[in-house]
Amino acid sequence: MHAMEAPGDSDSPKAGVHDNFCGWKTETKVISQSPDFNRTAAPLYDFLGRNRKFEWTRGREASERVKARKLDQQLTLKLPRIGGMFIVAEGASDRGIGAVLKHRNGVIEYASRVID
Repeated sequence: MHAMEAPGDSDSPKAGVHDNFCGWKTETKVISQSPDFNRTAAPLYDFLGRNRKFEWTRGREASERVKARKLDQQLTLKLPRIGGMFIVAEGASDRGIGAVLKHRNGVIEYASRVID
């Protein structure tokens, strides 16, 4: 569920993260902006490797719980104002694609998909 605000700027720290997202052009930059990203995600990345035996460990369970908790956090989206330029920032890898639709007053919508 997305929270919608009336037009205007938000002072929410989450909004600031998304406002800066469009400047993230490399995986390194994304990781550097995500506290403990490598430590948290490493067990899941190891699990996703090809030709790996299916083994669900405590580390992978903990990593999955942290990821799920972060994804459940509600993000604040803005209502677009008519007129002006819209910005689409996109990114892709061999594992997924994502995009953020922004307007001058903040993030309007975001989407991501995993590529099978």
